[in-house]
Amino acid sequence: MKVLLAVFTALLGAASAAAPAPESSRVLLVINENSQDSRSIGAHYAARRALPQSNVLRIRVPDGERISRSDYHQKIRKPLAEHIRRNGLDAVDFIVTTKGVPLVDERGFSVDSMLTRAMTGEDTQMMNPYFGQAVPFSRRLFGIFLVTRLDAYTAAEAKALVDRALKAPGKRGTILLDIDPFQDTREGYRDVNRDMRDAALRLFERRADYRLDSTDTFVGGMKDLGGYYSWGSNDSRFNKDAYLSNRFVYGAIGETVVSTSARTFRPETGGQSLIADLIRNGITGVKGYVTEPYATARARASILFPRYLDGFNLAESFYAASPFICWKDVVIGDPLCAPYRKPSGR
Repeated sequence: MKVLLAVFTALLGAASAAAPAPESSRVLLVINENSQDSRSIGAHYAARRALPQSNVLRIRVPDGERISRSDYHQKIRKPLAEHIRRNGLDAVDFIVTTKGVPLVDERGFSVDSMLTRAMTGEDTQMMNPYFGQAVPFSRRLFGIFLVTRLDAYTAAEAKALVDRALKAPGKRGTILLDIDPFQDTREGYRDVNRDMRDAALRLFERRADYRLDSTDTFVGGMKDLGGYYSWGSNDSRFNKDAYLSNRFVYGAIGETVVSTSARTFRPETGGQSLIADLIRNGITGVKGYVTEPYATARARASILFPRYLDGFNLAESFYAASPFICWKDVVIGDPLCAPYRKPSGR
């Protein structure tokens, strides 16, 4: 019996050592102590995801959306890299920033996108090594972090992103692909429509519920959307009331082909359409841009939605679909959200 007990104990210890790290250990949360919104959102996320204390980084920078390039390095990136080294956070694959953590530097580069290369300090546009990949992400394999943000018009709406992610496994919604046929006449833009059509084929292959709208009407008034992809205010027939009228199921993700859709998460009038409005209307994850990224930077619908439906998480799906890092991109949502993942994995 003693021999059997010893063998059982050894096997149990080996199984424990081989077990994957808890999902919460894969996330580093960044909170700006100078922002009440950041502290509140960060506390909510840390509690809901049961983050270890070591997986929370507290920085002190001005409570605003802009930061200088030098202050980004000195007050955000370097403290983050040192925190990871000091705490031995080798399991961290994802970084989550919060409302109140600066959004953009004076060049118009996204703070979040630069943080993908936080350990090396690189901060100019480069190809994303995870682009087009269909394997689970790890920093060890790809050498970058996947960075997402919890931000919205209000702290309450940013917290709702977390709650939706946790409630996501459940009702499936329609994925709307809203083509603007006028863009088919424009060199450099017609590729976006082609990609949406390709996405429809891939969704058809997966027997997903989708709607490909090729009319010149800007689609609005849809309920229970599980995905959304449109030209936003760049649509030749854009209708703001229609844009504001769509509603989403828990776990829904989307993208709009709009150059400055994440320029701010503060209410404003005028200018291009904002992804903050989609967050207010119930989307769980969405990608936008702080300044002009050019159409080549957009998340490919033909990769984004198939990856998500195949069980990849929110961060993996957006980054697999996006060609650049250290650029203008902002990905909103809880990186761990994976409503289509099977209990035993993908």
